[in-house]
Amino acid sequence: MYQIGALVNVEWQIDSTTDTFMDEMANFAREGKVIDMSEWIQYYTFDAIGALTVRMPVFSYSCKQLMEP
Repeated sequence: MYQIGALVNVEWQIDSTTDTFMDEMANFAREGKVIDMSEWIQYYTFDAIGALTVRMPVFSYSCKQLMEP
C-alpha cells in the first residue's frame, strides 16, 4: 500500500519534472494560450513516473512542442 511518508522520501526525484511543468504552464499563461490541461497532466505524470523509475522523463515537454503545428 502507498503511504504519504514514502512519497516524501522520493519527492526530490520529481522536483525538476515539476519545475519544468510549472515553467511550461507559466509560458502558456503569459502567451494567453488555451491548452488541454488533462493532456498536459498526463505528460507530467508520465515524466514523473519516469523520473521515479528510470531516472529520466518518459515523454518530455519538448517532444510535445515539436509535435504541435
